[in-house]
Formats: sequence, C-alpha cells, structure tokens
Amino acid sequence: MKDASLEPDAVTYRTLLYAFSIRNMVSEAEKLILEMDKKDLQIGLNSLRKMSSECYSANIDAFGERGHILEAERAFNCCREGKRLTVLEFNVMIKAYGISKKFNEACYLFDSMKHGLSLIDAAIVHSFKY
Repeated sequence: MKDASLEPDAVTYRTLLYAFSIRNMVSEAEKLILEMDKKDLQIGLNSLRKMSSECYSANIDAFGERGHILEAERAFNCCREGKRLTVLEFNVMIKAYGISKKFNEACYLFDSMKHGLSLIDAAIVHSFKY
C-alpha cells in the first residue's frame, strides 16, 4: 500500500494487526502498533471484542514466549474486559508468567480460575521447569 502511495486507515491497521497476531508475528505486530501510536490511531475495545479466543490467546502466547509480559498482560486484560475469557487465555497467560519466572502471578491467576486442574495443559507445567 505504501509503495503505491496509499495511506492505510484504522480498519486496515486493525486487520493487519489481527493477521500478524494469528500468525504469531510479534515483531511485525509491535512495529505496527508503534506506527499506529505515532498516527494516534486507537485499537479500541470495540474492535478487540470482535477478535476470537484463538486470536487473543495467540497474542498472549506470542508475547509471553518472547518475554514481553506487559504486552501479554495487556492482551489478557483486554480479553477480560470484553468478557471473552476462556480456559485457553488463562492457559497461555499462566504459561507466559512461568516463562518470565513470575510464579506468584501464575499461581494467583490459576487460583482465580473457576476451572479445575485438569484443564491446565502440559505446556504450562513444562514452562515451570525452566
């Protein structure tokens, strides 16, 4: 678009951000968010409410895997505010805390779940071994 001298709008940015998120393209998503910040474009909770659980969890997991815990928390909290939390988002957020060695936060989040231990997958347990 830019090569063709076309200026992307907020919808275009959100669409690209979604595409980067579901493909775990964290660095591209970060660059896009920085560009959006420079242009004063807001992602907004209304657009985030349309994201699927898989997209939220992909964001949280991608940020967590790379040690960007604040960004992972932000995505988790957006999901929480939109009342779209599933076990999947809890799993990847607990995993992100484990990778970042924030075990108290992981335990607190686990305790806040209304689901049982059987819903926690092996990836989370594995992350605590590091």
